[in-house]
Amino acid sequence: ALTPNSSLEEINRAIEEQLMCVIYRSRSLIGEDGEQEILKSAHRNNPALSVTGVLVSNSGRFLQVLEGPGMKVNKLLKKIEEDTRHSDFYVISKRAIDKRNFQEWSMASVSVDQIRFGQLIKESLNGGNQALEEVRNFLCYGKWT
Repeated sequence: ALTPNSSLEEINRAIEEQLMCVIYRSRSLIGEDGEQEILKSAHRNNPALSVTGVLVSNSGRFLQVLEGPGMKVNKLLKKIEEDTRHSDFYVISKRAIDKRNFQEWSMASVSVDQIRFGQLIKESLNGGNQALEEVRNFLCYGKWT
């Protein structure tokens, strides 16, 4: 824990390690096989970064949640933003968190219908945690709230 006497190094380390949650949306420029490759890559690379999350898709549109240490999430987000396999990249939310919603998944995935996708985007834009809780409940219990 940081104290008034903490060194600059300790403060910088705490900032780098602060858990962060980023939610973004984008449009896929690849087919379903390409999406599977993205998921395989996330399953392979995210554990080493301590990054978890979920990829929600609907008809070529993505809503992705990334959780992990702030510095690592920011680096990954920059890499994702520059990825030519999608377009219309937009960060919906970026905030510090106390605990993860998707700690069990290096990258879970779920495909939803257009109405559910729109609701999740809207709830995410409103800044609350309701969308994340709904997706987590679906992944854990197989039903939407």
